[in-house]
Amino acid sequence: MTAAFFIAMESCRGWAARVLDQETEVREFTWAAQIHEGGEGIPVDVSAPDRNAITPVQSQSRAAKEALVALGYAGGGVCLGLASDQVLVARIPCDDLPRKNRRTLLLYRFEEHLPIDAEHLTADFLPAVGGRVLGLAVENASVTELLDRLSEEGVVTEAVCPTALLALWQLLARTEKTPDHALVAFADRVDVFRLTDRRPTSWHFTPCGPAEVARAIQVDHLGQPVEGAACTALLAGDLPDETARKIETETGITLDRAAESSCIVLAARAAGALLAGEEAGWVNLRQGALAVPESLNRIRKPLRAAVVLGLAFLIVVSAGAWWHAFRCEAASSRLEDEERVVFRRLYPNVSVPPGVRRWMAAESTRLKGLSGGGMPDQPSALERLRLVTAGLPKDLRFRILDLRVEPTEVALDGQALSHADAETLARGIAKAGGFAVEAPRTENLPKGGVAFTIVAQPAAAKPVPATQGGKP
Repeated sequence: MTAAFFIAMESCRGWAARVLDQETEVREFTWAAQIHEGGEGIPVDVSAPDRNAITPVQSQSRAAKEALVALGYAGGGVCLGLASDQVLVARIPCDDLPRKNRRTLLLYRFEEHLPIDAEHLTADFLPAVGGRVLGLAVENASVTELLDRLSEEGVVTEAVCPTALLALWQLLARTEKTPDHALVAFADRVDVFRLTDRRPTSWHFTPCGPAEVARAIQVDHLGQPVEGAACTALLAGDLPDETARKIETETGITLDRAAESSCIVLAARAAGALLAGEEAGWVNLRQGALAVPESLNRIRKPLRAAVVLGLAFLIVVSAGAWWHAFRCEAASSRLEDEERVVFRRLYPNVSVPPGVRRWMAAESTRLKGLSGGGMPDQPSALERLRLVTAGLPKDLRFRILDLRVEPTEVALDGQALSHADAETLARGIAKAGGFAVEAPRTENLPKGGVAFTIVAQPAAAKPVPATQGGKP
């Protein structure tokens, strides 16, 4: 079973409690009004504040953390108990309010009883009894500062409730009696509750003197008269027996002292139930402006550091990219200047164009077109004549009358003894020179023999690609 932890804050001292099953361990702590970093408590001179001094709330939160750690606290949710003088209380009529937006309407009515605007308060309401609800409110500024300081110390506060109300809830949970009042006594005050159906309907806190306590009870009786002859009250806390007897004498009520005398122990056990999910203490002021921060807010410091580092990384990368682009641009400008120098040396009578490389490429293309560059490479006529004569059979009688060497063909006109000899000549030329030779045209001569015409077309030569223009 996991232990529950509770902190009760009063005006000048506090208590930390550890609750595990039925065992409750309490540790009291105090704090200085103002201390220096690494120094002891010193008197406060308000007219000359010390920049190195720790505020009372900081000192308070540190003392609370130390007390919790001494009890074995190692993280997790804690219930914070508030002093009664921090709580504003009022009884509000609610019979005529609709169910829709009921809480908002209650807050508007509650504001009429408060000395502070509702925007600066966090309020909660007890269950309605007799057509009225008991509203509780605390000022946001003071409680928020304490919650923030505790969070900085590593204390996660999951619930906020008045200490006296927690003690009252636990006191009633221990008995089945239905008293008219309940007195929760602390060292310097007594919280007086009026009860109806075991629920508080009014709340007053007063000094521990019997006259002050009796007066608070009597004032409550003026607003809510007690029905019946007997009037009873539960008593818990450190109220002396003599003071209790005087209260009984002055008010006529019967005090029934609880077996558990410590209100802090009662409140700590109720806080454990509240942290466990029960409706202990009837209210929880950890809502609205005092709501538990989202889990993301709990890591806001490391998250902020990560964002800052990410931005710094982006700045460094951007600066590096800009510097690289700057250097590349400088190198490009230097090379362009060198191209202009070479161009002036090669073409002293031509003005330097904006783009030297483009101009040189265009000029190279133009010159190749004028010189036939890029056209298929044609062999010379003598080479073709050599190829043709190399293919003529040496053991065959024939006569060449005309030989024409053209770019696209070679034509031979002559005479042979027979048609078969003309065919042999055509095959020899085709075989020796790699020519495409058509079938020879022949005709008989009047005196014997045949006249022939052989046309040989050279194989298509692959064009030689033009050389690309480059830097001179």
